Amino acid sequence: MSDVCSDSGSSISVNSAILSGALTGVAGPQGPPGCAQLSCATTIYTPTPGRFYLGYFPKETVLDEVMVLNQGGTATITYNIKHGANYTGIGTDLYAASRTDTSSTTGTVTTEADFVTGANTILAGSHLWMDINTTLADSVIVAIVYTPECDPVTVTGTADGLGVPLEDTGTGTGVLPLTAP
Repeated sequence: MSDVCSDSGSSISVNSAILSGALTGVAGPQGPPGCAQLSCATTIYTPTPGRFYLGYFPKETVLDEVMVLNQGGTATITYNIKHGANYTGIGTDLYAASRTDTSSTTGTVTTEADFVTGANTILAGSHLWMDINTTLADSVIVAIVYTPECDPVTVTGTADGLGVPLEDTGTGTGVLPLTAP
């Protein structure tokens, strides 16, 4: 199995200042203000009935879409996607019942309208996995589109040389003004 699903956060260093988190901004077409919608894909080679790990989410995350694409064989898979703090536990079902997908060309895309109400919110510190009931495909690609919880931007160290003055909020935190200096 090839696994590329993760949400590890990020930070940037500019001169001696370290900026980390997400800039809170205006709400865009998808996701809350300042939060980037991310995606990851996992390929399960020679799938068999059982539990297949898709990723770990250290921050609360909202699943926006799931795409399943069968490759080779009869191209059929019956599954449910689950999440929870305990990978070996029961978990929360994303779908009300197991799904059967047969697409081997464009993939089957499901969105929030297809999920159990509220089941697409993954709590911080949770694992995500696919429970495969039956499959006749040679391999299965699972792509997940998600929006992680946003962290506020923090600046550590000196901000000299950033090119933008920092404004003191009076709480020991500097903010980047949204207007030109």
